[in-house]
Amino acid sequence: MTNEELNRIIRNLNRPQRESLERYLLYQTYPDLDNDSDIVAKKEESYRLYSSNISKLIAKVEVYAHDLPIPIFGIIENIVRIHSIVEQIEDKEEMIKGYEQIIQYEKFFINILHLILIRLYAAQVKTYKKVLKMFNHKGVQIDDSPVLNRVDEQLKEVLVLVRQGKSKLKKIYALSWFQVEKFTDNLLPVFDRFGSKEVDVINGESEIIQELLVAYQRMQNITSICEENYSEIINNGYKAKFLKRILNIVPIILSFLLTVCGALTIYFKFMGELL
Repeated sequence: MTNEELNRIIRNLNRPQRESLERYLLYQTYPDLDNDSDIVAKKEESYRLYSSNISKLIAKVEVYAHDLPIPIFGIIENIVRIHSIVEQIEDKEEMIKGYEQIIQYEKFFINILHLILIRLYAAQVKTYKKVLKMFNHKGVQIDDSPVLNRVDEQLKEVLVLVRQGKSKLKKIYALSWFQVEKFTDNLLPVFDRFGSKEVDVINGESEIIQELLVAYQRMQNITSICEENYSEIINNGYKAKFLKRILNIVPIILSFLLTVCGALTIYFKFMGELL
């Protein structure tokens, strides 16, 4: 089976099938205690990064995205391909180098997943805010501060962290602005001709960028704040705008005036007949 055929099969797998493949790959790459200790250490780190970080992050992306962004499929395919190649290496030093390359690539993938999740959480928070602003949200507070005020404060902090994190990402992996946005699925396909998605992540400088990690954790917390206080704010009552409140009572006022006019008309007509 060619690489193209294998990639096509992986791309068309549904979630249960992908999870089954993932379990198989993790089993195949799990360290054999009879192997060289240096190789075991690298295999363990590669296994840990995927099972403890990447797989959980992908599951969270699936919660908020109807379909996994295309870049995720491509990177997973690359990880699978590199694993299959490294398993066939017989030379110890080359095998260790191969697992180091996988580790570097997985760290890059974690950074991309953090960026994707930050974007997805931000979109969810924006939706929550749009709804909650229609209600009396200022009455619900966290540490003597209205919930949405606290949300806005934390969003500003996240924005600074994301800018710093993207700057590091571009520097470490020699990415352009277009490439970063395309990896996080932020641009339309029409922009695909600008720049390439090919990046050099097989190096000793790849790292999990702390600014993006912290920003991702903050966005998780902000989303939780909105979700935890959503019902209480909704139950706090609808807050219609002044103009809308006026428009809502106009029919009542018109109905009252028409009733009064009708009553006066009948009264004067009755008095006229008496006279």
